[in-house]
Amino acid sequence: MEIFSRYEPNVEVWIPNIDRGWILAKILEKSVENNSLSLSLYTELDQYVSYTYQITPNVDPNSILPPLQNPSFMLELNALENLANLTYLHKLAVFNGIELRFENEIIYTYSGIVLIAVNPFKKLDLFSVEIMRGELEPHLYAITEDANRNMLRNGKNQLIIVSGESGAGKTVAAKFVMKYFSTIADLDLKEAGYAVSKPKPNDAFLGVDEAVLSTNPIMESFGYAKTA
Repeated sequence: MEIFSRYEPNVEVWIPNIDRGWILAKILEKSVENNSLSLSLYTELDQYVSYTYQITPNVDPNSILPPLQNPSFMLELNALENLANLTYLHKLAVFNGIELRFENEIIYTYSGIVLIAVNPFKKLDLFSVEIMRGELEPHLYAITEDANRNMLRNGKNQLIIVSGESGAGKTVAAKFVMKYFSTIADLDLKEAGYAVSKPKPNDAFLGVDEAVLSTNPIMESFGYAKTA
């Protein structure tokens, strides 16, 4: 079968492991007989193993054969900015790419037009005004800036969907989205020569960002009530 040609010596594949879920293994030898592929492998745990994969009619071979590891040049941090560019895009490639970036304190990764964020559970210097005005790599601000530009250019409302499990950082992400809009608006006004003043805490009128963020406890209570 033509798909067997991808599995050559020195190519790495993902194989199941009881303790770690999945591990990498390098192909040492392969043999093909009709619709059967046999592989001799050397794993990252310094073990020699062998597997035989039998392809059956009307079944996708990709669901039977071991997932392929991407070429090393595609596993560099810059190449992993958008997972959609990977040669082999599957669940393990996605997890591996996100993990490699997270280990280098890079918590944002694109998958097409979707921004994947991993909660670092610690403070990172990722949300300063300097970063807002800088060249934005995969970042929450980049998504927000794109929505802002489309809103100004097309004159239409924009929608940013923030989803994730409990504790993933959805509320914090929404706060930074609002912070970006309010801060960038002030900076644009200042650059245009207008005086910008922030409402004082005792003022009856709050800024748009403060007004929206002040509703957060109410919105959170609805969420807690629904999931309780």
